[in-house]
Amino acid sequence: KAIDEGDTPIMVERSARGLYTANLGNLKPGESAVIEIVYAQLLRFEQDQIRITLPTTVAPRYGDEHQTGGLAPHESVEASLLVEYPLTVKITMTGEMALADVQCPSHTVVSAHHEGASVVTLEQAAFLDRDFVLLLQGLQGKSFVTVAPDGEQFAVLASFCPQVPQDKPEPLLLKILVDCSGSMGGDSIASARRALHQVMQEMTELDWVSYSRFGSNVKHELPGLLPCNTATLKQVAELIEYTDANLGGTEMNAALISTFEHGVEKKWLKHFTQSEINHHAKDILLITDGDIWNVEEVIKRAKTSGHRIFAIGVGSAPSESLLRELAEQTGGACELVAPNQNATDAIVRMFRRMRSVRCTNVKLDWGQPSNWQSALPKAIYGGDTLHLCARLDSLPTAPPVLSWNVEDKPMQSTADQIQTQSGELLSRMVAAEQLAQLANGGSLKNQSSDKESRKLALTLALHYQLVTDQTNLLLIHIRDEGQKAEGLPTLDKVAHMQAA
Repeated sequence: KAIDEGDTPIMVERSARGLYTANLGNLKPGESAVIEIVYAQLLRFEQDQIRITLPTTVAPRYGDEHQTGGLAPHESVEASLLVEYPLTVKITMTGEMALADVQCPSHTVVSAHHEGASVVTLEQAAFLDRDFVLLLQGLQGKSFVTVAPDGEQFAVLASFCPQVPQDKPEPLLLKILVDCSGSMGGDSIASARRALHQVMQEMTELDWVSYSRFGSNVKHELPGLLPCNTATLKQVAELIEYTDANLGGTEMNAALISTFEHGVEKKWLKHFTQSEINHHAKDILLITDGDIWNVEEVIKRAKTSGHRIFAIGVGSAPSESLLRELAEQTGGACELVAPNQNATDAIVRMFRRMRSVRCTNVKLDWGQPSNWQSALPKAIYGGDTLHLCARLDSLPTAPPVLSWNVEDKPMQSTADQIQTQSGELLSRMVAAEQLAQLANGGSLKNQSSDKESRKLALTLALHYQLVTDQTNLLLIHIRDEGQKAEGLPTLDKVAHMQAA
């Protein structure tokens, strides 16, 4: 309607998981437009560091972006070698964040301190062809609780950084699955090989391993899980050297399903006790850029697989939303490794999680009944932040307590005090978490059907003004009479830069 009346509307819509499209209508010849988008996200302290990522392009993905990816006919993520978009970055960190040691594996930056803040800027020209990655190190993990008014209720964010004992490292029955599709060419496959060599450095004689590669098809290079003796380690090292991005498309779903079933044939079961089969033979280390369109089906199958997926995302623009979802929905973890980043630290952190003891009987006490709360985590890893939200009727008087058992020994984590916040930011972030849980099959009290879930999601999105698969953001610049655009505008799909 706005386009037809000669005005200039802007619409931001959710195109797919982790992807949004900005639509701009009626830009007249010679005009320029500036669209400013403000968003907030929660940072995570993970294994001694905080990673800040600014995505700048969508790398080419395998599959049909419209049929399986969910993009509308007019939406596109085409990349072009002929376009160049400059990037400027200025990041200001305050409080304890300003004391961090700053590393930037993706770009060359300079850091300066000014009036108690640390300011990071680019040292040389850059473009929108790779994720901007900033690593903050030298900080201590802490637990925080923040409360803000939410109408007649209160929105609460509890960020726990629990400590889990690492006295007896768990042996691994590990299935390695490496993406060798065409999209992994260049930096990505080189990063994957470096990561794989480090993986084998972390294996012990108590571990068992299988090695598989996938593209259009999956190739299980070992007949099943083999003990990590000298012969096996040598064989896998040779396989890694010949691992290349030469297997065609990225049929990740079929590869994961095949790997779920691989390595536990009857002839291998005799090597394991029933306890080992139940607790340890269900880990997959997935190394990939994650650039596929068939995201929803992959996550759906992984959730019901009974496997923990530990994902290492490599390349200039990995699909972080898919890899984190795969990890979180299966009780695993995710690490991202930029092309110029040393993979050693990421692998060490991942193995620390894999070998950590299983935490059971996880509970969260808010001090009062909650109207809604986040789903409890499938796994707790020491030194990794857990963000959990709730909506309460009254202002909490004491910080919530997260409790769990380690081999029947009770443990808990809580914050020292409650911080209060004004404004609507926290309540909107809590609502966004609730919407994400509804989209992933979560439920509320008296919540049973998909139809009811979608109705509730729509009500939440409208009330808190959030972008979902049912709601878009709309802004209309109403032109003065005499300045109206005439005729139908020409559709122009803006190409992305090719990922480096």
